[in-house]
Amino acid sequence: MVDTPSPPVQDSLNSLNTRMELNMVEVLAKSYGEGFVKAAEALDAKPQVTKDDSKILREDVARLTKPIQDYNKALAGKIDQIVRDSFAAGKDDLEVGRILRARIPEILNNEPITIQRPGKRPVSFTAEEYADMVSNVVPYAVRNEGYIRGLKDAGADGWQSVAVDDERMCPMCGAKHGQVYGWDDPKPPFHVSCRCRPVAYFRPKTKEELAESARIKAKMAEKPWETQDTPLPETADEVAEALIDDIIPKKMAYPGSKIERPKLESKAIDLTTSKAFALAKQNFDFELPIGNEDKYLKEMASEIGFNKPPVLVSKAELDKIIAEGHIPLARGVSKAEFADEFLTGDYFAGKGVNGNGIYVAAGEDRYKRSIAYLGEEGTLMNLALDNGAKIIDIEELKDLMESERSSLIRSLRTAKADEKESLTVMRHFLADPGRFAMARGYDAVKVYDDYLILNRNALYAQKTTLRKEEVKKLILP
Repeated sequence: MVDTPSPPVQDSLNSLNTRMELNMVEVLAKSYGEGFVKAAEALDAKPQVTKDDSKILREDVARLTKPIQDYNKALAGKIDQIVRDSFAAGKDDLEVGRILRARIPEILNNEPITIQRPGKRPVSFTAEEYADMVSNVVPYAVRNEGYIRGLKDAGADGWQSVAVDDERMCPMCGAKHGQVYGWDDPKPPFHVSCRCRPVAYFRPKTKEELAESARIKAKMAEKPWETQDTPLPETADEVAEALIDDIIPKKMAYPGSKIERPKLESKAIDLTTSKAFALAKQNFDFELPIGNEDKYLKEMASEIGFNKPPVLVSKAELDKIIAEGHIPLARGVSKAEFADEFLTGDYFAGKGVNGNGIYVAAGEDRYKRSIAYLGEEGTLMNLALDNGAKIIDIEELKDLMESERSSLIRSLRTAKADEKESLTVMRHFLADPGRFAMARGYDAVKVYDDYLILNRNALYAQKTTLRKEEVKKLILP
């Protein structure tokens, strides 16, 4: 036992203290309304929300689309409906923005729109320009309204505006950075393409409150973090996870199982700070499909933990996992060592027609379609995809990619010379469905009858593999 908490433990205790005071489940529930509540309940979370949240969401959307109603009521009504339906379906603000960007030109019949402004010159936009503006502002504004309301309900004393301190930061956002605001003050976005975000503000604690916090932390420090068999966690995040694991029950693969389900979190990648994209900008390989592996996708997987191995189980355990509703899959490889590498070794980002990643067969005929890859020395892996994985259909993914491609092309037309090279690399970088989906945090892509796996840790895998003769016995007549 350690007498005094190490700095990582102390940091995580402080972090946990704040996280306990500000119930983030409630904050998220307030942000996204009824759709989040249903998703949270499916995960056994208990958000303290009411059915009135969906009504509040409707009111937020109606208020924030009021400027559109002033000059185009029909358009405002459709935007209002799209935003409310998307949030209620559990979409986040980025996904809602993409939906708006794709739908608005269609609503406007791809015709220009002119806004009459009393006492000012009218302004005109192409349908795509207007779609970019609305999709950039409205979903983010709705999300921030809900988030700030959640902060208020969770006991925060106000909120602070945080700007992105880079060369694109405007004077307005810079002046607001770090300022504390009340619940009725204007909220971000403060203008089109504004990247400011609100964060919780808590007033400094009184001496009495500090003393009570110190007492609780001292008591928590008595936990035996370090034993002969359990080394002290190295980072504050590891200690915080250990504390949370004591509070929140673990989710198991099936009732009565001792197998923990993988911790699937939506981890979108910010390509502007991504190591993978930095590597691409240094020397983008436009002939990448010729090689055997997508080195950029592999680096992306490493950044967000998608390169972790699958959860290894016995055949009996896998049968129970599949019976519980997880998705049965199979993958055939031409050599046994390839299966060993997949199960316990390095992440291999293969290449395919419908995107780079790991292809697996699904459906009742999965063994029949997989056996062709075995050859004479190959082997087959029995797998299952966790039913909590974030999955997107290939056709929906292609629609999102087309919308993003169009947006990048428009940006290239007006970009400065020093920006064009980065935008060009971005356009080619996101041309692969696997990279595009992983950048948005998807664990897998449903590719017609099969799946393209991006997050290897979202899989359960049978420890023992099957030889060709064993697979033949499993093929349905």
